[in-house]
Parts: sequence; structure tokens; C-alpha cells
Amino acid sequence: MPSKITDLKQHAVTVWRCRQQAKDLKASESDSNQSAIALMQSLGRTELEFTPEKDVVLNVKLVQPESVTIDYDALRKAIGKEKYAAICKTVPDYGLLEEAVKRGDIATSTVAKVSTVKQGTPSLRFATKEA
Repeated sequence: MPSKITDLKQHAVTVWRCRQQAKDLKASESDSNQSAIALMQSLGRTELEFTPEKDVVLNVKLVQPESVTIDYDALRKAIGKEKYAAICKTVPDYGLLEEAVKRGDIATSTVAKVSTVKQGTPSLRFATKEA
């Protein structure tokens, strides 16, 4: 009859092996993911739908996240202290800024001049459905 320590060791080894396999799979997935992204970009594709297995339709989308950063000092200089104060608490409130732009108090082009777009890392989004 195995002891509890022996059982514990067996479970620990099983977990360790599973983690090793997961680590290897993750590295393989990462390599394949990067290759698929590069291929989609080289083909100019942003979406692909196909049937890899019977009764399964796989939809793959290339996702390119980005974020916008505003130079607050440049914005304040560009729109003036009064308008800047109207959209700020300690830093500009994006909601208030959007409202001011919608009202026409601040030009979209002014905000664009003091903003930069930072491209994120491309990724793939997968969705499946029954065929």
C-alpha cells in the first residue's frame, strides 16, 4: 500500500510533467501564432474562415490594437487655458474632451496634432461555430 508521501510525489511529478508539456506547447503556439500573423499580413488578409475538422468552422481575425497618447502640455498651449480647464480635473478627462470636440469648442485636428498613436502587438482572435 503506497504511502501518502509516495502519492504526493506521484501527483507532484504529474503536475510538473503537465507544466513542462504546457510550456513546450505554449512555445510552439507562440511560434505558430507569429508565423500565422506574418502570413496574414503578407497576404493582406485580416480575416480567414475555413473548416479544419468536420462540423467545425474556424474564423481567424487579425487584431491590431493601438492606443492614443495626448501631449497634455501641447494640448493646453493649442487650445488655451480656459478650454483646457473646462476639460480637466488634474489631467484632461477624455469624456469631457470628447464632448468639447463634439460641441465644436475644440477642433479634432488640434487634438490630433498633439496626439500620437502607439501600435500594439498584433494578435489573432479565434472563433468556432458548428458547420
